[in-house]
Amino acid sequence: MKLLNIAKHLHLAQTEYGFENSATTTDEIFAAKQLFEVLKSLKDSYFSELYTNDTLEFEDEYDEMTDEEENDEEIDDYDENGYFNLQNRFTLEEMENIIEWVDQHPNARFATISNRFKKIKSMNYITRFREYIKNNGTRSDKLEKIKEFMFDQFYLKRAIEKDAVHDTDLELYAIQKARELNWDEFKASKSFINSFKRQNRISSRRVNKIITRTKSKKQFCSLNDYPSRSPSSTNIHPNARWQQNGITVAGGNRQGNGINQLSNPCGLYVDDDQTIYVADRTNHRIVEWKRGVTSGQVVAGGNGQGSGDHQLDNPTDVIIDKERDSLIICDYSNRRVVRWPRRNGTSGETIISNIACVGLTMDENGSLYVTDVEKDEVRRYRRGESQGTVV
Repeated sequence: MKLLNIAKHLHLAQTEYGFENSATTTDEIFAAKQLFEVLKSLKDSYFSELYTNDTLEFEDEYDEMTDEEENDEEIDDYDENGYFNLQNRFTLEEMENIIEWVDQHPNARFATISNRFKKIKSMNYITRFREYIKNNGTRSDKLEKIKEFMFDQFYLKRAIEKDAVHDTDLELYAIQKARELNWDEFKASKSFINSFKRQNRISSRRVNKIITRTKSKKQFCSLNDYPSRSPSSTNIHPNARWQQNGITVAGGNRQGNGINQLSNPCGLYVDDDQTIYVADRTNHRIVEWKRGVTSGQVVAGGNGQGSGDHQLDNPTDVIIDKERDSLIICDYSNRRVVRWPRRNGTSGETIISNIACVGLTMDENGSLYVTDVEKDEVRRYRRGESQGTVV
């Protein structure tokens, strides 16, 4: 609303009532000032309505509240146990926007605040908003937790369970986590899903291609099925049959970070003496399980999630380089392949960088084969090579 446009049309009053070309009196000047203030208040109210409707969806009217009505409103904001239930009345977005406005206008009186935000009945609301956000986190905090959960579920379903993942699955993961965080008004919009996919370098074409590939006999998380995995591999008759009842040889004590537990294990390697090396993905470590033991031993990582030389971040596969007596690890989230001493190693050495590796193997000549899920390729690295060749 522009006051100048209103003033330009005030000549309609002249046409209706006429005017005298005479000096303006003090009373007339006072009346003009009062009219200006009325127009100004209309302008302010107009923009306040736009603010509350479009941004926060508050009520539009600014009626006066009596003490009795205010008390009734306060009672409605408490649940049966006497706790202030903010989410019955305000979304997290509303709380953050109100606090932001109050912080930007530290000298604003309560009358101004309640006039702008109709549902605010006392300054106690602002205090409780701050307490709620302090205890439950901001939208940014919750979004980060939602995205972390989405990625973990996406990776688990795609790489471990070898199943297809679609945008609708991502939406369900996001909403599930939002409900756990008591963010009931959260919407997993198409733009949010697309942003998540861009942030994690995921495209629909690439995801579908990878998932389809995992339906084959080749494992997504590991290339252990290749016969060149180890020169000492046992020859198996093509008509061999396997026993129907297996036994647990690692983990089996529910998900956890204890030495007898695993958390989303991915690739594994079995040595000649049947010692098992497991990429314990979300524990960010490689665990060695000797035959017949009930607990494992951390042989790489295990120092928390991170990018340091002594850390791993979502390792997805591991093999043994017997010639150098070392572990070779796909350190997926750090986008690198790491060589780690097999005996009493405390840190690793990056041998391949900038690669989205999820599986690797070595042939009898010592050449390393590594998958790159971003480039949809497998590269072979002969000893001493740093670039590799697409095979």
